[in-house]
Amino acid sequence: MADSEPTWTHWAVLIGVGVSIDTISLSQGDQQSRPRDRSLKGAVPDIAAVNDYLGSQSKVKITKLTATKPSDEDTISAPIEAPGNLPTLDNVCSVLQDVIEEGMRGQSKHVYIHFSGHGTRIGSEGPFALVLYHDSARGARYLRSTELANALDLMTKNGMHVTLVLDCCFSGGVVRTDELRGSDIRFIEYDPVVDAESNAGNRFGREPRDNTRDSVLKLDRLLDPKGYTIITACGPNETSSEIEFQNGARRGALSYFLDYSLRSLRKGGARITHQSLYQYLQARFHARYPQQTPMRYGSTDISFFQGLMDGPGIPFVAVFRNAKDGRLILSAGQAHGVHEKDEYDAYSYFASEDPKHIPNQKSIKMQVQTVENLTSDLVVVDPADAKRIASGPTWKAKPLTSFSPRKIPMRLMPSLPDLDREQLLRDAQSHSFLQLSAEERETESSLFNVILNTENDYEVQDGALNKIPSLPTIPRDSYQALNTLTTRLGHLATFKFFESMENQEPDPAFEGSFLLQAEGSVGQDGWLELKHQSSWKLTVKNLSESLIYLVIFNFRPSWEVCNVVWEAEGGDFLQIPPRHHPDSEIELALSMEVPDFVQAADQQQCEDIMKIFVTSKSTSFPGIILPKLRDGSMRSNPDQLSNFLGTFIRGFCETRSDGHQGKWATQNFLIRTSM
Repeated sequence: MADSEPTWTHWAVLIGVGVSIDTISLSQGDQQSRPRDRSLKGAVPDIAAVNDYLGSQSKVKITKLTATKPSDEDTISAPIEAPGNLPTLDNVCSVLQDVIEEGMRGQSKHVYIHFSGHGTRIGSEGPFALVLYHDSARGARYLRSTELANALDLMTKNGMHVTLVLDCCFSGGVVRTDELRGSDIRFIEYDPVVDAESNAGNRFGREPRDNTRDSVLKLDRLLDPKGYTIITACGPNETSSEIEFQNGARRGALSYFLDYSLRSLRKGGARITHQSLYQYLQARFHARYPQQTPMRYGSTDISFFQGLMDGPGIPFVAVFRNAKDGRLILSAGQAHGVHEKDEYDAYSYFASEDPKHIPNQKSIKMQVQTVENLTSDLVVVDPADAKRIASGPTWKAKPLTSFSPRKIPMRLMPSLPDLDREQLLRDAQSHSFLQLSAEERETESSLFNVILNTENDYEVQDGALNKIPSLPTIPRDSYQALNTLTTRLGHLATFKFFESMENQEPDPAFEGSFLLQAEGSVGQDGWLELKHQSSWKLTVKNLSESLIYLVIFNFRPSWEVCNVVWEAEGGDFLQIPPRHHPDSEIELALSMEVPDFVQAADQQQCEDIMKIFVTSKSTSFPGIILPKLRDGSMRSNPDQLSNFLGTFIRGFCETRSDGHQGKWATQNFLIRTSM
């Protein structure tokens, strides 16, 4: 009889190393020194909690490898698990190989790997490694990032969607004293003897990655997460620690907050995006452990967990409470287009983000009181909601009404029926940056005009009443035609609003702290001319003593706005080190193309706008991202940038309220690409 097909579609590999020793003194030749017990009390409870959460899901296969220290032992001793259930290098690699082979058979499509234990780094800037248990004098073996990346690559090539959670740290730079080398810090100093004993060659049937390349990378590029998602407990130069509860129990901070978040989602039956989950983790760490910032890399279009939505979703903005004075802080400011008196609808962080459910969610109206460069202060509009807003430390908000004086003017032409114009004027109020006018006589210039053409189609024209080829018309008798038109006008308004954004109060000192220089000469009309499939190159140089952050947006002819760095799966932005660092000067390259839909319209050129935001603190711009308004291939190819990111140092950390306003500047580069 044929074997029955497996009933699972998801495979979770849970690894908790609770028995560890520090052997660096032995490697340094100190024969009188004894290994130090560095066992983690929270590592195995982390795995138990994840196992409990996933165990109730019928489609999930769970493989658990743990090393638990006997509770009655105060000295270094063997774990209580049987050898086949221990997180040894052989056992872990065997399980990963089983997952790869199952992917080749097309059985499980989703993989979740959760590691809770110690990390280490080979050298100050070398590859990192997970510290696994081994029954020997040194008590450990290393699973290098190069080997782990090979395994994950094979899984994704087999069509598997992989999520990797690393509740450990890989920076020893701040773990240099006995006070900081406590048992709650999830880092162990590198032991070259353990590393040599761990090297077994090619475990996953492919050539290992170039270690020389890895030697100059930080955490986000050590795994080069193309096609999978990574969440780590802290930034590349931070340490991760354990939470100690009143009863003496311990948990890894990332594991604990992630478990709490997922259980809250399940309890409420809500669905949110990866971005909102990540923002919630950031907010919780900000409130409880500001020295530790969870990081996210790679793809966010896939999910192992129930309750998480694929894709970008609605661009909510995080709201958190200032720990010192209790003020409500919106994680957006002048650089994001926020203006005083702007109104937002705030929701509980675990409110559903499914567009079908949002109208039924109970929100709290909030208003911007003070706008700073990268953040803003919020106040509750209705005093009756003050008690409710005080019950939660973190919220999320979406724009409701904008009072910006820079709204994009558009005119409804007389050819539109009166009833249509009335509905459009009403519906336009829900689009923050759109200003519609129905005046018979033009009192001010309009960037766009809307007509009903002779074919009974709604048509958007430019300010000179010329047809815009990249904007298809909308038949008036089509389903939800006016709603479609209003959405399109709001999209165009957002596009032009951010395209034209500049810092109205620039800081000369900050603008002099960096250099942005594009290759090639600009014509008298301000445009740089490039040939189809040639490269646009930008040199960025940090001239200051502090980190700067770079976000690159491409405003495309399909009316799409994308974060170029994120498209290359490199995080939300680049982090440029201070001027004395060897990577304080970098060169970015993008291959520019005339998209297919432009060529199909017998046009020989297209125009791109690359908008660069430079900030003194890390921040995100979810409100700028826009989808295409028509079909068409991308104008720029992110592969070159992705390759560059594979050799560049950068990180991701939260914008922190440290009493100093962040600074920002922006610059546009106009690129005309011709066949």
